[in-house]
Amino acid sequence: MTAVRRRDPSWRATGVRRDPTPVAVFSSTQSHPATDPAEEFEQIDGISIAAPDWKNQMLKRIHEVRRNESGFTLIELLIVIVILGILAGVVVFAVNGITDRGTLAACKADVETVTVASEAYFAKNGAYAATLAALVTAGFIHSAPTDVTYTTGSPATIVGIGC
Repeated sequence: MTAVRRRDPSWRATGVRRDPTPVAVFSSTQSHPATDPAEEFEQIDGISIAAPDWKNQMLKRIHEVRRNESGFTLIELLIVIVILGILAGVVVFAVNGITDRGTLAACKADVETVTVASEAYFAKNGAYAATLAALVTAGFIHSAPTDVTYTTGSPATIVGIGC
């Protein structure tokens, strides 16, 4: 007859077996439990006990898997970095074009605003304003734009700087 001890996870962690009595006894003619005894049990002095070697087997499998894994080479990483740099350069130039168009549109809008304010000043006072400050004090514009030059005359000359 062979004594069989089921696995007890508590004694593996501490190294101390809590229950030294066998759980089940089988004769050599009786069938063992449904699990394969070679995988789950270890034979010591005619008594089968749980094999603590399963951890080593698992570690060996993990090491084999890690050995077979392949990472990226330095060349592959450099190629990816170069491609990302090229894409970043394209995006920067595309954004600069958008910004330039926005600045141009703002300048044109300022010229149009000063033109309308100058015509409104003429309609109210019968003469064109002498300066941009006169348009501000009269309340036709909130503040004098920095990208517009205003020259008095009949009619006033309004030029956008950078438009």
